[in-house]
Amino acid sequence: MEGVDVGYEGYTIRNTIQAIIDHAHIYLQWMLYIGLSVATILLIYNGLLMVTGAFHKSGDFATIKKNLSKIAIGILLMTGFW
Repeated sequence: MEGVDVGYEGYTIRNTIQAIIDHAHIYLQWMLYIGLSVATILLIYNGLLMVTGAFHKSGDFATIKKNLSKIAIGILLMTGFW
């Protein structure tokens, strides 16, 4: 790609793309940290819904179980990417 050096004041397209590639793992790592933190909060919240629903006999356990299974699948996918 010798002919792709189109740029402005020393910044070239090739250098910009290479910088994104070099730093992509840092961005992905932060997205995983944020995603796992949100998943933990959602697990705690759905657990509390399940427990308090058992006391009040008004909890929709099917929806809570479905949410918990989706969260677990998400956690497995995120840790798989890690």
